[in-house]
Amino acid sequence: MALLDFTTDDHSYAAMVAGAGLASAVAAELASDERWVWVERQEIEVAIRELGLSGMGMVSSASAVRVGKWLKADLLAKGRFRR
Repeated sequence: MALLDFTTDDHSYAAMVAGAGLASAVAAELASDERWVWVERQEIEVAIRELGLSGMGMVSSASAVRVGKWLKADLLAKGRFRR
């Protein structure tokens, strides 16, 4: 399972930090569930960089699929929130 940072309509630095924090909170909540084997955040960042995808946590749905395949993840989760 790979969990991308959450995004928002507000593309500010504060929103990017909040999206990363929300993803970390979700991962921490689910970490004790032994059904999931998690892809490390560093591996996700490497995949995004290697694939030449956008920075600031703004990865499209199509790009997310590419990241998931590159990571050989069976599941990839991404999310969006509004203030």
